[in-house]
Amino acid sequence: MSAGHNQAAKPPENWQKILEEPKVIGLMRRARQINRDYDIPYLAGYSEDGRTIYFDRHLPNPFIFDDQPVDGYIAFHERVEKALIDGKGWDYTKAHSVAEAAEEDAENQDGLDVEDLQAALEPYIKADEHEKIKLCPPDLDMTPYAGNTKLITAIRAAQAAAKIK
Repeated sequence: MSAGHNQAAKPPENWQKILEEPKVIGLMRRARQINRDYDIPYLAGYSEDGRTIYFDRHLPNPFIFDDQPVDGYIAFHERVEKALIDGKGWDYTKAHSVAEAAEEDAENQDGLDVEDLQAALEPYIKADEHEKIKLCPPDLDMTPYAGNTKLITAIRAAQAAAKIK
């Protein structure tokens, strides 16, 4: 699911094979910690070193949809995206397209309606609501926000305010 991003890129046809590469698998495994203490644009993100997946602090823990927790799918998306950026040198848009395809494939395999799940998550997705970004992790990877100067400014301001306290 796109979690608020309006990315139109299609994943490469061989995306499943790419996710089976040992280097990519290893990089996906490094994310061991989930942190829910911060405001995260677009619902979720990851640390610069890829070891922490951040969920927006306003997202219920766990987020239940169709009687099952779906946090694992969101974390999987973030792990895939970060592994492809770091391990393959891909740009954000290409990595995001594969992460979205992989996440949706997993959700479909488990019988979830991807569009209904996206609609259920929509109220928690922050993108252009910069005034709601009050707390941001100091090591949040800024790659997904490249080009959105207003959002980056809001994130940096929240990070700076956290250092002052």
